[in-house]
Amino acid sequence: MQKNDETLPPYHPNTVVRLWGDEAFRISDALTGVCVFGATGSGKTSGPGKHLAYGYLAAGFGGVVLCAKPEERRQWEEWAADTGRKDDLVIIDAAGTWRFNVIDWECSRSDGGGISINVVNLLDELALAIAGNVETGGGSERFWQDALHLLNVNLVELALLANVKISLPLLRSIVTSAAYSLEQLNDPTWKTESICAATIIEADQATEKGDVDARADFQENRDYWEKQFPELNDKTRSIITLMFSMLAKPLVTRPLRKLFSSDTNITPEATFEGKIIIVDLPVAHYRLVGRMANIIWKYSFQMAVLRRVQPADRKTFLRPVFLFGDEAQNFISKGDAEYQAVARSAGGCTVYMTQNRESYKRVLKNDDAVDSLLGNLTNKCFCANCGDTNDWASRLLGERWVQITSTTAGQNNNLMSQQPFASHNAGVTRTEQKRNFIDAARFTTLKRGGPQYDYLVECVVYKGGHLFSNSRDVIPFKILTLNQIQKHMPYQNTDNSSMSQFNASAEWLTGLPALTLMVLSRKDVGYRLLGPVRLVLICAILAVVAILATPASNNLGPWGLLLFAALVFICGVPQRIRGWRQLEHNIFDHSCYIGTSGLEFAWWPQFMLRHRRVARYVEPLFWIGIGFVMMPFMALLGFWLIFAGLCLRVYEDAIFRRERNRDMDIGDSVIISQRHAQVIKSQEATPPLPEPPQEVIAAGVGPDIFPQIGRRKQQNNTSTPKNICKTP
Repeated sequence: MQKNDETLPPYHPNTVVRLWGDEAFRISDALTGVCVFGATGSGKTSGPGKHLAYGYLAAGFGGVVLCAKPEERRQWEEWAADTGRKDDLVIIDAAGTWRFNVIDWECSRSDGGGISINVVNLLDELALAIAGNVETGGGSERFWQDALHLLNVNLVELALLANVKISLPLLRSIVTSAAYSLEQLNDPTWKTESICAATIIEADQATEKGDVDARADFQENRDYWEKQFPELNDKTRSIITLMFSMLAKPLVTRPLRKLFSSDTNITPEATFEGKIIIVDLPVAHYRLVGRMANIIWKYSFQMAVLRRVQPADRKTFLRPVFLFGDEAQNFISKGDAEYQAVARSAGGCTVYMTQNRESYKRVLKNDDAVDSLLGNLTNKCFCANCGDTNDWASRLLGERWVQITSTTAGQNNNLMSQQPFASHNAGVTRTEQKRNFIDAARFTTLKRGGPQYDYLVECVVYKGGHLFSNSRDVIPFKILTLNQIQKHMPYQNTDNSSMSQFNASAEWLTGLPALTLMVLSRKDVGYRLLGPVRLVLICAILAVVAILATPASNNLGPWGLLLFAALVFICGVPQRIRGWRQLEHNIFDHSCYIGTSGLEFAWWPQFMLRHRRVARYVEPLFWIGIGFVMMPFMALLGFWLIFAGLCLRVYEDAIFRRERNRDMDIGDSVIISQRHAQVIKSQEATPPLPEPPQEVIAAGVGPDIFPQIGRRKQQNNTSTPKNICKTP
């Protein structure tokens, strides 16, 4: 099993995120991106999705979670609580507690902020979201896209040249008040009441005595608003204006107005300090509004990540941050492939999950775009699925050479032949052919989780050509079996060695007094229980106590205890000798057997004779009763009988529970062995598949991330979290 090297600095690429038996998924793997495929109900979210999420959270990653389904917020809150990251959650919801003015954020950056094309790219992304990523390969659709892009460029540049704060309400006012004809440009009313005219005047004044390049940009911009835009055909201009209004409308009305067009108290850079931003405006509930909100956060996060630079000394490393999208077809765009191509060097991790490859193709409308995106998401997990995605996955995993044996046989019944019998022929040929490592049909039979499959999810993992070893060869994939409901409590002490030692010590100490009664009422006590040290020790203790109590007592109590000690020794030694003789004659009984109670008579009900109930309950009460009877005459002996009777009860119960747990462990082992045998049997019929895993891996909290979660919970309890966001 591979473990983290404690000498590695934080977030070193070799740091283990999750253990897969004798293999590991490391930060270096996470940085190359993950895509998960699986049909509805295949367990992709509760299996590999949960498995990776717990690993990222336990490792201290920050990130943005895009929500397509309403239950995702609750799901991530549970995962964060299990990994000690609940205080790092930032919930973006319709209430507007956390707000992010994205345009103001882009314009106010010191490292390239205010460059118009950056703001325009965001507007173009939103326009594609509204259009549903319609393919615009040519014709009129491409014309309208270019026309809207040109409008966005000139809008943003005009506001920047005028040195006014850019906002969507301002941009919308500029568009709606722009001159619609050359005659309107000379209208005094338009010049005094138009926001567009006022902004042009401010830009003119701001650049008149400024930089030459800025003045040239202003001239180009003014030509657009005073020549190109008014000269457009009325229908064309109306459609372009309508397209921009459709873009701006959701962002200047509730709930997005408060979230993205007011002030700012959270930015994507908060993830660099470990915050986990959940965009709780699920697409399934908010539809277009939810999709736009998620895309704004996705795009802004990607741009923020790409601006990060690794430390020059290469001795410290950036905190990895993840972009997690279930039902990712709701959020992807053509820019994702470009982002993922360079995100690794900036510490960006991506996890996209969807049903099949066709879901991406339906959005991107282009095989090349899909291949580019999936090619940059190096790690791939395939859950149970059907359709063309299985064929693609089978081809992706590659081929191997296999030997194919064929047998032929025939008979020649030529009637023209003069031979009395027909001729026979037979032959065996052996050839080598290329066959897929995994046939496409195998993906349809992977376990899907839930009670029908014992809550086990199977997925085929591909790590970009990494070779996994099995009992026969090395192969480019691994089949993981993830337990959906396996859940540990990492904040509890998992080291039970001290408790086990305490139980063993308590059992040994109570066994000494109990032994004084067992040798008197039981004739088959085990050989090792009657060890000379134990027998002599307990008898010596009784004798010393009796002798020390003799001067202070005038009754026969001390002498009774002394005689009792002698009787115990006299009865114990013969049993020890008898056990030794049995060993010499190869007669073996359990050497630690605590004996059969002498009170187990045949007339007892069967209920009492089962599970040693007579020895566990009746015999201790018998000796305790005798002790109470002896108290008036021999108080010391009576007290010892009561004490030893209680110890016998405790000792018997401890032995019974230990044996019962052992029997249950054996039964559990048999069940596990049977399951392993079933898995092995199912795999024998498909030689290309690897050997099944020897252990089931936890989808959520598991032993591989116990140390990280334990340290994080301890830090949360002893330190005040760093405030990296403005208080809402």
